[in-house]
Amino acid sequence: MKFRKVVAIILTAVLLAAVVAGPASARPLPLLSGVKGGKEAVPAPYVPGEVIVKFKPGVKTSEAKSRLFAAHRGLGLADKKTLPNGVSLFQTNEDIQEAIEVLKKDPRVEYVQPNYIYRVCEVNVNDPLYNLQWGLVDEVYGTKAPRVWNDATGEGIIVAVIDTGVDYNHPDLKDNIWRNTGEEADNGMDDDGNGYVDDTVGYDFIGSDYLNSKPDNDPMDHFGHGTHVAGIIAAVAGNGRGVAGVAPGVKIMALKAADDSGVLTTGAIVAAIDYAAKNGANVVNMSFETPQFDQSMYNAIKNHPDILFVAAAGNEGRDNDANPHYPAGFSMDNVIDGVTYPALPNIISVAALADPSGSNRGGLAYFSNYGLKSVALAAPGEGILSTVPTFGDAGVALAVYDAVYGGRAVLWGFGAEALSTAGAVYDSVVRAVYNFLDITPEETMDRPLLVVDDDQSGEEIDTPYGSLTLPDVSNLYLNALSTAGYVYTTCQVASGGDCPPVDAAVYAGVLWFTGLAPGSAWHWDGSSGLVVDSPNLTVNDQVYLANYLENGGRLFLSGWAAAAGAGDFVKDYLHAQMTGQSYNLLAADGLEEPYRGVSYEFTAPAYFSLFLPASHAKIALLPRPYASWDGTSMAAPFVSGGAALALSRVRTLGVELAPGQLISILKQSVTSLDSLKAGVTSGGTLNLKQALDHVNALPKPGSTGGTGGSGGGGGGGSAPAPAPGVEPAPGTAELKATGEAQKVEVLNGLVAIDVPAGALPKDASLTIAVAAETPASSPAGAVAASPVLSFQTSTPLAKPVKVGIKYDASRLGSLDPRTLQVFRQNDDGTWAAVGGRLNREKGTVVVELSHFSSYAIFALKKTFNDVGAHWAQKDIELMAARGIIGGYEDGTFRPEKPVTRAELAALLVKLLGLSEMRPQAPTFADVKPSAWYYGVVEAAAWAGLLAGDGRNFRPDATLTRQEMAAVAVRLAGLTGSSQTVSFADEREIAPWARQAVAVAYARGLMRGVDDRLFAPSSVVTRAQCATLLARLGDRLGLFEEAVTLEGRLVMSTVERPHYELLAGDGNYVLIADRSDQALSLWLDAHLGRNIRVKGYLVPGPNIYMRGPVLRVINAESTEL
Repeated sequence: MKFRKVVAIILTAVLLAAVVAGPASARPLPLLSGVKGGKEAVPAPYVPGEVIVKFKPGVKTSEAKSRLFAAHRGLGLADKKTLPNGVSLFQTNEDIQEAIEVLKKDPRVEYVQPNYIYRVCEVNVNDPLYNLQWGLVDEVYGTKAPRVWNDATGEGIIVAVIDTGVDYNHPDLKDNIWRNTGEEADNGMDDDGNGYVDDTVGYDFIGSDYLNSKPDNDPMDHFGHGTHVAGIIAAVAGNGRGVAGVAPGVKIMALKAADDSGVLTTGAIVAAIDYAAKNGANVVNMSFETPQFDQSMYNAIKNHPDILFVAAAGNEGRDNDANPHYPAGFSMDNVIDGVTYPALPNIISVAALADPSGSNRGGLAYFSNYGLKSVALAAPGEGILSTVPTFGDAGVALAVYDAVYGGRAVLWGFGAEALSTAGAVYDSVVRAVYNFLDITPEETMDRPLLVVDDDQSGEEIDTPYGSLTLPDVSNLYLNALSTAGYVYTTCQVASGGDCPPVDAAVYAGVLWFTGLAPGSAWHWDGSSGLVVDSPNLTVNDQVYLANYLENGGRLFLSGWAAAAGAGDFVKDYLHAQMTGQSYNLLAADGLEEPYRGVSYEFTAPAYFSLFLPASHAKIALLPRPYASWDGTSMAAPFVSGGAALALSRVRTLGVELAPGQLISILKQSVTSLDSLKAGVTSGGTLNLKQALDHVNALPKPGSTGGTGGSGGGGGGGSAPAPAPGVEPAPGTAELKATGEAQKVEVLNGLVAIDVPAGALPKDASLTIAVAAETPASSPAGAVAASPVLSFQTSTPLAKPVKVGIKYDASRLGSLDPRTLQVFRQNDDGTWAAVGGRLNREKGTVVVELSHFSSYAIFALKKTFNDVGAHWAQKDIELMAARGIIGGYEDGTFRPEKPVTRAELAALLVKLLGLSEMRPQAPTFADVKPSAWYYGVVEAAAWAGLLAGDGRNFRPDATLTRQEMAAVAVRLAGLTGSSQTVSFADEREIAPWARQAVAVAYARGLMRGVDDRLFAPSSVVTRAQCATLLARLGDRLGLFEEAVTLEGRLVMSTVERPHYELLAGDGNYVLIADRSDQALSLWLDAHLGRNIRVKGYLVPGPNIYMRGPVLRVINAESTEL
């Protein structure tokens, strides 16, 4: 795994102790810019013409005053008021600073100062984590937002966060969530007439899966990214909780356009922008990117010139000027297919400033994109503490009771070194051993505790910050045990080694800790950071502990990475699944014994793992919902919040400020840093004190003067380019065959042809022409998505040729692009489906053709009058559109009708594109050649997909769920021997089907009928069958072009912890289907190893901004 910022882990809170404390309830306002000396650290506005003087002890005040006035007549001093303690307030005609310089030299004066103006601070910052927010409090590199809260907190401004949603119930956000006051909740009506029903807190434009988009009115964040962004902008200040936002008076409009894996679509983004504009948003935060120029998104931003859009620059560490990523790239001119798209004046791109506690102080974060033309400024983007969704069903410590073996375990996703005090260590350790494991000190007199010291102390870790030595944390545990009177034996594990087998008869319990060790063996990779070669619990360790627990053993396992890479052991014996890692743990509250009712504070930062409990485990400690993340996604919201402060102040002053002017002010107001001058336009990082000074200096209505600039976010002219026109109809392309393999693109990329060697003889000609821009006719319910293309050859094809044809996505509307297929035009003008796989990355449909004719791409819409709002509607319509499953003549689908075995044979043959078989001698006695299903049953049987019971197939028998599981596993080519299922009706599953049910469930192909039951003997309905076929088609790559990649699997903590594949051509972000538990566990167990993955490239925007995103459907090791 990738072990970023090891320094932060090991040096703990000491590095953060120097941050500035939160302000008190009253304080002097900061100096206005331009004051002599120019240092913002000098406090200041004061009453003009007044100074305060204190005479030295022994000096008679009345006499001293008259002599002072006479000696300094030029100052025009006059007595105004006598203050307590011998202090006097004088008037003066001279400049205050000049008067002070003169008077402090007088031998009678002890001190002299201005008569400072104080105001009650509008935000009483008592948020306990405030001092850890370096982006707010660092005097040099922070944004200086708190200095302007007296003038503005963002009140009256709405910032739309287009992201993964927002946890609008978060205790530090709920009071700053935008509420649609024109909408009445849950009445099923569009009360305000904005086109959305019950949109009281925003809207979800995509649902949980971009492939199966289901928009609704609930923008709740199940991923975490959007909540973190929202907290940076507008976490409530002064509420005694957590953190404070840059603009703690702003309202956050939650717009979910990213699914639960962090992938967005153009359609969702454009809809969210439109919603934001229509509902009053002033600023839109866009912490995502795509490498493709997106004209729809460009136009959506362009069409709302009165809204400021703030975009993250991206996290690939690349030059955005040379390799634009969007929407950040819209801040400069773009030339696409010969058409110039001018820089948009209402968008600003933001890079990430490194954490000043690290060695890269004052520079860009190592991952941040940059660009002198395209990136305006930097803002804090590394080690940024903010809100994350409340953790719900996941905990940081579990209490496990195994009803099968009688063993008990306490599993910590952190180590004792993370706890803030020795008292907390003692309390938490003893509660685990004494209260839950039920081990008394007296018991250890005869059978001691075995303490396994696996912290790898003394081993070194190379990092970008230098070599670090892992600390010895053993005394934290041993002191706690000794104080409580326990007897123990220690076993120290050597680097890369194992602990000896554990005998339950010898030891009362096992306490195993891994400290800060990321694994038992690791190495440093320059591009990926620390790579774990072997997990903390080695294979032998896992075997020994499994045997120990099977004999009723009692285990206490702790360490932030103790369970990493041991997925099967954790699942089978600790009844948990690790769901997250490398969050920053701040505090945790007890839910169940042994920690019910207690809370623990942690040193900052402290890393931990999150666990989902199964039936035999309960959450003992729940982490508080705050985390520290890295990424330009974290930098952009600082600017969004800063823009909200400026706009709020503008409203108070009654002046106008267009987005272009605001961008100009933000760029002019930075803290200049030499290290940024070659990376961002402004050469500096966000400084909101200076920005608000510029705003305060704007001319009031009716006055004259500068406007603060009108420049946009990037280079290029401001005159709009003409809308890109439709290219003239492509002509004809001719290709001469070489007899060898050839790959060419013709007709301006409309067609890509892959001719294998020997498909055409040398010098044979291949002609491709656009026969018609639009088909004269279409199949029923079809939408044409390409021109009609004529393919002709001088010689018949000897081998199939692979052809990719571009489709026009704008014609699809709401149709699923997986319904796109290539159709062949028959002699009578009708169309016949040929098939094809979608290539989202290239925007093509790919098909193999054995002979040439005229072809076009169509998307089919198949609807039935009885599946509207059905849970399987999307899958039913997809399978019907691809011609795999059909309906009835009355227009119904009959989703609850059972499926027979013969019908399944027909469906499988269609799904796989098999040809029917009609042998003279039937394979099964009860499948006659005259039966309608004879050809498909024979084909399915010969392909090994279906079998009978002896001589009979039972074609009219209804299919059971356990039979369907066996078919699914066989068809998908899945294997597995260690999977188990924990359904209440497990014993009802036939022995021959148990393994198949377990594998199908673990791989996400089948679920239970509810949370408890699998119902193995229940019939399979047509709806269930359609859904399973859709899942199989996805896993087998039948509907989309899958790619296969090889590289090293690592964990990245940029943005949000996620898997990355370090391949030869760069980084790939890996996302796995959440329902595929086995794949997730497999990936976790292979961190740091070389693997081969198969999956689908996701071309749309995403929140990771670390390279292409690959949705993984399968993986295997490439190591021997």
